[in-house]
Amino acid sequence: MGVVDHIREFRNRLIVIVVVFVLAMILCLTYAAPVVDVLKIPSNGLFEFVYISPSEPFLQYMRVALMGAVALTMPVIMYEFLAFASPGLKNSEKSFIMAVLLLGLVFFCVGVAFAFTIMLPFMLNFFYTINGNADVVAQISIEKYLGLVLSVMSMLGLVFEMPVLTILLTQLGVLKPSWLQKSRRVVIVLIFIIAAIITPPDVVSQVMVAIPMLVLYQISIVFSSMVLKRKEKARAKRKAQEEKYRYQ
Repeated sequence: MGVVDHIREFRNRLIVIVVVFVLAMILCLTYAAPVVDVLKIPSNGLFEFVYISPSEPFLQYMRVALMGAVALTMPVIMYEFLAFASPGLKNSEKSFIMAVLLLGLVFFCVGVAFAFTIMLPFMLNFFYTINGNADVVAQISIEKYLGLVLSVMSMLGLVFEMPVLTILLTQLGVLKPSWLQKSRRVVIVLIFIIAAIITPPDVVSQVMVAIPMLVLYQISIVFSSMVLKRKEKARAKRKAQEEKYRYQ
């Protein structure tokens, strides 16, 4: 196709994404209140939620609907991106990109589930226990609560993308498994520093985040080795074909 045809196709696919996003936004806004109730579950009834401005509940429903719409639209974005790029890709490249996209989606969902079911209940209970020593009543703004919950879930979802990022960097030749193995001690220290930054100031919560990150780092080494072997195999096959054509 010519440049104009490519632009036209890109526009059509962008229109599909926008339409799906708008429909997902309407759907998520319809069910925003039940979703907010679900997001209150990690608090275990420890807090009494309040709002301090007339528009605060509505704005929080919009925030939840926006993030839900992005999540629901993401598979469509992935499909449209791959469909747009597929004419210029080999079958092996299509399979690789599809596998990376799906793997990234799975790891992000696992990170969000870990934050929601394990990290957030412990973190909120820790805050409640510490603040309980003060002679004050816990009445939490729903805006502040949802801001904390959504940010922690998003942050851990991105942290769990470590193996996917390693796959991409290895494919681009930026990383090698040997480098990851040699840097293990330094990375372990960095992981505990990052865990200390993104968690409350207690050892237990830091360890709760650091251990999954260490497991993810080991998984990253395995994935990096698999990608490198795949690249070497493809390179050897391509070299053999070149030698075959040369002698012909």
